[in-house]
Amino acid sequence: MEKYLVKETTSEPRVELDAQKNLLHFEGESRPEDVTNFYAPILKWVEEYGDYLKSSSSSNVEVQCVFNLDYFNSASSKSILDVIESLAGISEELPECNIKILWYYDSMDEDMKEAGEEFQMISQLEFEFHEAE
Repeated sequence: MEKYLVKETTSEPRVELDAQKNLLHFEGESRPEDVTNFYAPILKWVEEYGDYLKSSSSSNVEVQCVFNLDYFNSASSKSILDVIESLAGISEELPECNIKILWYYDSMDEDMKEAGEEFQMISQLEFEFHEAE
């Protein structure tokens, strides 16, 4: 499965989606001008990744999804939740697959931590919360 990479800009996060490493990584600010267009290929990749995991011979896979976002707007919030819910769907279909969300937030940014807690509650996935350095 192809790796998916997006370089960080002032309004778009750096995105690394790597099936070989079982890693999804989002970093920076997410406020793209066209949120739907930005996140559509990411959501497609996650869907294909679920199919890839189903057909994979290794059943006990640990997947890490890292969100180290400084800021995201409300439109991005919906798309980030869509990514997390897609991962939750994979987790339901493949209970032997351990999907863990690592949520980083600035210690002074209570809203970012609360957003992660809300996503955790909605998705029922395992989240680890870390103060960003």
